[in-house]
Amino acid sequence: MSVTRGYKSVLIFGGSGFVGSHLVNSYLKAGIRVTVVDLVKPSFSGDYNFVSGDVRNQLNLHFEEFPELVINAAAVHRTPGHAAHEYYETNLLGALNIIQWCEANAISNIVFLSSISIYGLGEKVITEKSKPNPVSDYGISKLLAEKLFINWASVPNTERRLIICRPAVIFGPGEKGNMTRLAEGIRRRYFFFPSNKPIVKASCYVEEVFSAINYVIALNESISIFNLTFPQPYTVQEYAKVICAEGGYRFPFTINVTFFAKTLSRAPGALGTLFKRISKLDFPTNVSSSYLKDNNYDWTFTLEAAFKRWWEISKFDLSASKKEKS
Repeated sequence: MSVTRGYKSVLIFGGSGFVGSHLVNSYLKAGIRVTVVDLVKPSFSGDYNFVSGDVRNQLNLHFEEFPELVINAAAVHRTPGHAAHEYYETNLLGALNIIQWCEANAISNIVFLSSISIYGLGEKVITEKSKPNPVSDYGISKLLAEKLFINWASVPNTERRLIICRPAVIFGPGEKGNMTRLAEGIRRRYFFFPSNKPIVKASCYVEEVFSAINYVIALNESISIFNLTFPQPYTVQEYAKVICAEGGYRFPFTINVTFFAKTLSRAPGALGTLFKRISKLDFPTNVSSSYLKDNNYDWTFTLEAAFKRWWEISKFDLSASKKEKS
């Protein structure tokens, strides 16, 4: 099965970011012409075209040959970490500007990288059929952006095709986010489990994004919406176990500070942000990739294989003073 459904060119908004840069490299390896539109030029080398652009503003992009596929990977995503308006300016207004530009230039194939944050939190298994219930400005902005893209794709008598990918926590080389902080905390022995109960946290390896998107493209549906996680749920404890095994680290201990973390998360500044992140560990994101399972998708990476690959490439992106596996 062709990974690109015959597409010869792709434009990636947000191609300088963590996920976007991996997509750029994957499409280049597949022999696809790539254009990156972002605020800053990617730090990696490659035979791609870069255009400076800000999705928060009306897009005025002109090409001799317009791309056949547009991917929106531009987002303000770290939470906590931004003022509320920033999520809407980039994630919602940015989506609207991209849609208007695609309409003006007769581009009919869009992939939107959304998020499982549109579901909110809960103990029960969440699938693509679950009712959205976002609890953060990030999640709300992503859900509203989804609605804009669905409205665009639903215009009658057009050949528009839309894929909405809802990734869980994405990790891998260059991430420097939740999973990197977890690995760094374990290595430096300041990470601890805030409670004894196992907490499911959905995630996926960054290289799986390209594979899954292009598998769904090949299904040739007018609108496809899918969650992207590992095929089975994993807990924070299981992530820690794999990180420790790969890096040769000591397994973290447990300090039951959940109540205090929730209280201190209301504190201003860096202290409040720290404890907000600790509190988030106590809330499950039990999300299933039911769509991919139902369509017989064959995952490229297991949890163990993903962490092993990340370790081999960049040692979990940790500092040079890290303790390496003997």
